[in-house]
Amino acid sequence: MKAIPFCALAKSLSLPSGLTSSSQALVLGAAIDSRKILPGDLYFALPGNKVDGHQFLEDAAQKGAVGAVVKEGYAGSSYG
Repeated sequence: MKAIPFCALAKSLSLPSGLTSSSQALVLGAAIDSRKILPGDLYFALPGNKVDGHQFLEDAAQKGAVGAVVKEGYAGSSYG
């Protein structure tokens, strides 16, 4: 995957965003499993049959994710 600034990715996908100072961080990859996050990844917090990926936002941040895609209206704990 070609590195792309987080804010440019959000803009190109017309995503509403709560961008912070890390919005200029480069997205180097993507992950849907918080156990497989690599520094620079964008984490997709997907709901599953047994667990909800939103439960692992803090884990993703601690492992170096530069941002997260969450469900619309998500009002849980802050990311990062």
